[in-house]
Amino acid sequence: MAIALRGLYLYPLKSCAPLAQSDAVVEPRGLAGDRRWMVVDATGRFVTGRQQRG
Repeated sequence: MAIALRGLYLYPLKSCAPLAQSDAVVEPRGLAGDRRWMVVDATGRFVTGRQQRG
């Protein structure tokens, strides 16, 4: 069975739109810049995109 990479995407802001990449740097925590930020509410709780769709 052959494995093929068909796309490479980073999600700098968790639960938001991806950014297409032609290459990436792998760090101990994963791809550099991937899911390093998140949106939180006034109490510090994580807000998901699913919660905001309406």
